Amino acid sequence: MEDGFDVCRRIKADSDLWVIPVLIFTSASTLTDLLNVLDCNAENFLAFPSDIPYRLSLIETTITTPVERQTPELIKTQFKINHEDRIYVVSASRRKILEFLLSSFEIAVNKSSELSELKMEIQRLNESAETLKESVTEHTCIIDLLNATIRTKDQKIAALTTKGQKRIISSLKKLQRSKTLRENLTQGWP
Repeated sequence: MEDGFDVCRRIKADSDLWVIPVLIFTSASTLTDLLNVLDCNAENFLAFPSDIPYRLSLIETTITTPVERQTPELIKTQFKINHEDRIYVVSASRRKILEFLLSSFEIAVNKSSELSELKMEIQRLNESAETLKESVTEHTCIIDLLNATIRTKDQKIAALTTKGQKRIISSLKKLQRSKTLRENLTQGWP
């Protein structure tokens, strides 16, 4: 299956299609991505994420700028880069290399800005986590105190229940003796 880079290479190698401006849409998050863009001979590239006004501006510039055929006279710079066991050939005019460098720089600035925002968000999340941790610690202490109070009350209730049961048993025994004594007294009466 062909990827966008292969399609672009085929377009730029075709004697009739080379005039079609090609703008590569890529994540461009690695050096390999950028080298693929340069190697496929596209007019420019657009890395995601990017804001819509910038996308529209780059698309308009790509469409309205005439495509120059890569001829030896126009190619002022050609070099090979060996990266991750692959050789990339970069053949471009100085203007095109400058455009690519500026686009790469803009991507780097955007990524740096995103990283800064993410770092701030991580800092806020860490602060929230610390606040939650303190809150959990406080609530755990309160729960432990409540549990200790409940245990103490349960022990008192158990003690009172045992004491109450002993009193009831003692009262029942006294009542039984009183009943027995009454019966004995009433039986002795004529």
